Amino acid sequence: MIGVNLIPSSVLVARQRSQRIRWWLVMLAITAGISTIPIIVYVGHCSQKSALSKHRADSQVEITSVRDQLIVLSSAAQELEDRYDRARALSTKRPWPSLLALIVQSMPPEIWLTSLVTNNPGTAKPRIRTGKKNPADNQVVVMEGARRINLEGFALEHSQLYDFMARLKGSGAFAKVQLIKAGKEPVFRSRAVRFELTCHW
Repeated sequence: MIGVNLIPSSVLVARQRSQRIRWWLVMLAITAGISTIPIIVYVGHCSQKSALSKHRADSQVEITSVRDQLIVLSSAAQELEDRYDRARALSTKRPWPSLLALIVQSMPPEIWLTSLVTNNPGTAKPRIRTGKKNPADNQVVVMEGARRINLEGFALEHSQLYDFMARLKGSGAFAKVQLIKAGKEPVFRSRAVRFELTCHW
C-alpha cells in the first residue's frame, strides 16, 4: 500500500516549529517556577527572622523590667531584714536603772546580794548584704544585748529565797528565774543560805 502525503512541507515545518516553541515555553515556565522557589523560601526565612528578632527584643524588654522589679524587691526585703535585726537586738536591751530598782524592791529584808553580773552576748558576726554601690555599706553589724542576769547572795532561810524568786517571777520582767545552787554556809558565827540565781528575759 502506498501513502501519499499531500500536506506541503512548509506546513509541516511550521507545525514542528510551533510544537518546539510550545515545548520551549513549557520548559521556560517550569524553569521560572523552579527558580522562584528559593526566592519564596528566602522571603519566608526573612519574615521568620524578623518575627524572631521582634520577639527577642520584646523578651529583652520584659527581662529588663523583671530584673528591675527584682532589684527593688530585694532591696525592700533587705531593708525589712535589717529593721527586724535592729528590733530584735533592741528587744534584748533593758533599762538597767529600772531593772535594778525592780530587783531591789523584790528582795525580802533577810536577803542581801554579793554579786550581780550580766552575760556577755559575744561579738556579733557582720552580715554581708549585696546590692549596695558603696562596699562599706555591705556589712551590717547588729550588737546583741545581754539576755540574762546572774544574782549571787545570801538568805537567812530557804523560804526567804523562794519568796524572792516568786517575786521576781511575778514581776513579769523575766521569762524564767532559775535557781542554780543553794546551800547553807557559815557566815558571821552563824549559817546562811548561799544562792545563785539566773534571770532570763
